[in-house]
Amino acid sequence: MSLREFTFGIGDTFQKVCLPEEHISDVMEGKSVPAVDIKTATIDCMRNPIGSEPLQKKSNARRFGLSCRRGLYPHLEPIK
Repeated sequence: MSLREFTFGIGDTFQKVCLPEEHISDVMEGKSVPAVDIKTATIDCMRNPIGSEPLQKKSNARRFGLSCRRGLYPHLEPIK
């Protein structure tokens, strides 16, 4: 019985697992992609949304920010 080793990335570490070859029917491998800067990506998707106008145009060019003052869920409020 031969074993095949698989390595899974979990957070900042990797976990190795060995499985018997006869129990493996197929292997799907993901495509490696570079890390994304979350802040830059969020700003970019709000300025250039897919299938919609940018948030700034929808809000009549007024400035809005996210606020959680009225409860647990964030909502948009005009910036004064």
